Amino acid sequence: MPKRRHKTGWTVLAVMIALIIVCALLARFVFVVRNVELEGDSGPYSREDVVRLASVGLGESIFQVDADRIESRVNATGKLKVNDVRLRYPDTVRISVEQRSRDAMVLHMGKIRVLDREGYVVESLDQVPNEDIIYVSGMRVQGYAPGEIIRADEKQLAAYQAVISSIRSQSASLYVSELDLSDPQNMRIISRNGITVELGDMQNMQDKIAWMKGAVADLERRGEAGGTLDVRSGTKADYRAPVAAGPSD
Repeated sequence: MPKRRHKTGWTVLAVMIALIIVCALLARFVFVVRNVELEGDSGPYSREDVVRLASVGLGESIFQVDADRIESRVNATGKLKVNDVRLRYPDTVRISVEQRSRDAMVLHMGKIRVLDREGYVVESLDQVPNEDIIYVSGMRVQGYAPGEIIRADEKQLAAYQAVISSIRSQSASLYVSELDLSDPQNMRIISRNGITVELGDMQNMQDKIAWMKGAVADLERRGEAGGTLDVRSGTKADYRAPVAAGPSD
C-alpha cells in the first residue's frame, strides 16, 4: 500500500506540472492579443490612432488587458468616449467608441472650453470656433481636464446638464445663442434673434424648451426680434415685445 500511494502521489504531481506547463504555453502563445477591433464613430482618429492611444500591445497576454486603463487613456483625448471594451478569447480586443458632441462653450482663463451635453471638456481653443455652439455665461469654472467633466459650481453644472440635454434632445440649438447660468434658479437663454427667454429653475425643462422652440420659431417667422419670452411655468409661453423708445426731448 505505501508503494502504491507513493506512486499515485508522483502521478498526481506529474499531472499538475504538465497542466501548469500547458497553461503557461497557452498564456504565452495562444491567449495573446493579435487583433484590436474598433467599433463606432472615431471621427478623425484612425484604428491605429485608437490602438496607440489605448496602449494595447499586440502580443501581450490578453489576461493583462486593462479595460479601465484603455477607457481612461482614450477618453483623455476629450474628443472620444469609450462605450465598451470587450475581450474575445483567445486573441481579440474590441473597443467601442463614439465622438463626443460639441454642444456648448465657456470662457475660462482666456481660453474657450468646448463642452458636450454632460459638461465633459472636448477641447480647449484660443479662438471661438467657426461653428454654431451655445455660449455659456455666468458659469463659475474651477478647473478642467480634457475628457473629464468641467469642475464648476455643483448647482450650475446640474442646471447646465438639464438645459443642454433638453436642447439637444429637441433639436432646439438652432434657436439658442447664449445660456446664462449666473443664477441656476433664474436661468435665461438669449435666442439668435435677441429674444431673452426666461427659464427659471431646472424643473420641467423638457416642456420649457419645447415651448421656447415653438414660440421663438413663430416669432422669427413674424419678424420679431428682442423682447422677453417667459416659459417658466412649463405650460405656456408669454411674449413681451421690446418697449419702444420714446421721443427724445
